Amino acid sequence: MRTHHSLELAHEPDCLQGGARALAAGCTPLYKEILEHVPVREVDPDAPLQMLVVTLDHSDFVGRIAIGRVMAGKIKKGQRVAC
Repeated sequence: MRTHHSLELAHEPDCLQGGARALAAGCTPLYKEILEHVPVREVDPDAPLQMLVVTLDHSDFVGRIAIGRVMAGKIKKGQRVAC
């Protein structure tokens, strides 16, 4: 049986109020809780690349840009992929 953990925060973290300094200082406890309670997903790095693309963009400098989550396989820096 899988149990679900809830994160109870006494107040809104400073990182949610904006700013890089606040992000670094205020959200560390939140990130630690996430890492402790959210299970790591299993990915087969030897499988063919599968990526769930959630955003597509274009740059005159680099061309097409896809942002998403790797579901299987792995991507190397500079690797060309078809989308």
